[in-house]
Amino acid sequence: MIQTTLPAEAAAAATVVAEVADVWARSCPLCAERLPRSEHLRGVFAQDPYAEWAACLVTHYRHEHVGYYDRALHSAAYRAAMGPRTEDEFSYDAFKVQVNNRAKRQLIRGILAASMPLREKYALIGGFRKLKGNDGETSSLITVALSRRGMRP
Repeated sequence: MIQTTLPAEAAAAATVVAEVADVWARSCPLCAERLPRSEHLRGVFAQDPYAEWAACLVTHYRHEHVGYYDRALHSAAYRAAMGPRTEDEFSYDAFKVQVNNRAKRQLIRGILAASMPLREKYALIGGFRKLKGNDGETSSLITVALSRRGMRP
């Protein structure tokens, strides 16, 4: 019988993946609502359940916690009430990136304050790093949050 050893990081990652196989029994750390699972995100983050959870949290936050996102996209009157903005600031993609970054920062702060196991807490925060479109402020918050507990940024 041949024994092989995995590098420490790979073994740790395999352990984490095994321990969170049922990550979808989880919910939003801000409102405790159970998250619906996105098949698209499940495919994108097939090897990283924490990044998938982070992505689902951002989508949930954008649609459930900040009403202005949906209202601004569907109502010209509401957009006008938000004050003068350039067309670029109100393009779907630019507005979504802006709202997503706000959501990520709020969620990370909520995760830090949540009562959940530390290992899970910091693995979830690390999942946000793998999402697209992190601005400087969001990246800095992730780094600071992970360095608080000696986690690798």
